[in-house]
Amino acid sequence: MRYPEQKLWALLRKRGLNIRRQAPIGRYIADFVSHAARLVIEIDGPMHETPDVNLRDAERTVWLNSQGYRVIRFANRDVLADPTGVADQIEAAITGKALPLDGGGLGGGVAADLPEWLRSEPSDTLPERAARTPPTPALPPSRGKGED
Repeated sequence: MRYPEQKLWALLRKRGLNIRRQAPIGRYIADFVSHAARLVIEIDGPMHETPDVNLRDAERTVWLNSQGYRVIRFANRDVLADPTGVADQIEAAITGKALPLDGGGLGGGVAADLPEWLRSEPSDTLPERAARTPPTPALPPSRGKGED
């Protein structure tokens, strides 16, 4: 387990939220999951900002949504900068309690910064979500051997 996940796990365990870590769901392994709340929590490192990994994450989110799970994501840097704020957001998502809007913490969290097509809402149907998903970007033409 990476350090940001360890740091968050230590806080979440103290809250008694019945969260499992590194939990299998179908062919995927969730960083954290609350089966009772049908909530998957992912902690993403910098590699998740690349287009190909971003697309795989979106496909994974669509599949998890189709299984009745909501998916929320936080960047490593946000967990390290404000682990208590992230834990508060996770607890609010599990318990359904709204967080106060006092300007502290991470605000809307990383999920609020995601493009619309990556946001996870379990009420969406796969065709509705697919309609919002942008097309796969075209790859640059490959060069033959000896071309620079």
